[in-house]
Amino acid sequence: APPAPTAGRTSAGNLILTLPQGKVPADMAIVGSDAVVLHDRSQVVLPGTHGFGSVLSNGTGGILGVDSVTGHLWSKGNVLLRGANLPNFFNVRGDVTAAGTITLENNARISGQRRPATAFPSQTVTLDVQIPTLPATNASFGPDNMNVRFSPGAFGNVQIFSRSRLTLAPGAYYFRSLKLEPQTELVLENSREPVYLFVQNELQYHGKIIEQVAPERTGNLLVAYYGTNPITLQTPFIGTLYAPKTTIELATVTVPPGHQGAFFGQRVEMRPDVIVTHRPFRPNLLGPIDVS
Repeated sequence: APPAPTAGRTSAGNLILTLPQGKVPADMAIVGSDAVVLHDRSQVVLPGTHGFGSVLSNGTGGILGVDSVTGHLWSKGNVLLRGANLPNFFNVRGDVTAAGTITLENNARISGQRRPATAFPSQTVTLDVQIPTLPATNASFGPDNMNVRFSPGAFGNVQIFSRSRLTLAPGAYYFRSLKLEPQTELVLENSREPVYLFVQNELQYHGKIIEQVAPERTGNLLVAYYGTNPITLQTPFIGTLYAPKTTIELATVTVPPGHQGAFFGQRVEMRPDVIVTHRPFRPNLLGPIDVS
């Protein structure tokens, strides 16, 4: 059985997000506090045929897009877009606003307005997270057909080995580290209430997320990672991922529809041919929420 929660909490887990004035977290698909890189043929789309998702860089690293397609772009640095040199191809299906320069190469196109040297006003949004004292214990499960079920609480270092399953009820989970090996399954009982995962030191995700939700509620998961080791999502991820101190790399995956949710990191990098379907986390992220 997993260890029981321990007493004592700290506000060091608060998540602070800077957004363009008037925007809320649910409006943004990709946010990098320093930079966003969109490699060849990557796309940020909305579910169905509803258009393309919005991207923001809050840092001097700006935005680089290569044969990529997004919705509106905001950048406090420069924006460099390289096109596919195809007729009627638009890199941005919307407006581009940048405090720095906007450079279009190789027939890159913008369907909306182009606003270089434009300092847009920002606002700060805070998710109030009170992190409990985390145990220093180690727990591993598997490999091969081991089914583990956790209830909300505080945990130490947890590792799920290949071909095993971890089931989580709705609520908040706090881990010192969480490692999901290849071919693991993370089952979320999030049909009515969300699942929150707060990971302090190390996060590895190589598994498969299984949700118990209707399609319109896909992504009813919030993961916050406070470590500095880069995260590479090598299998499809479903949910909103905050990694304010490191890089989120969205690896190329062949399983449709690819990655689903929203990604907020120090640097966010989409590898070639990656598709992100923006599915915002629905619970209120504009102020304190109870995740105890």
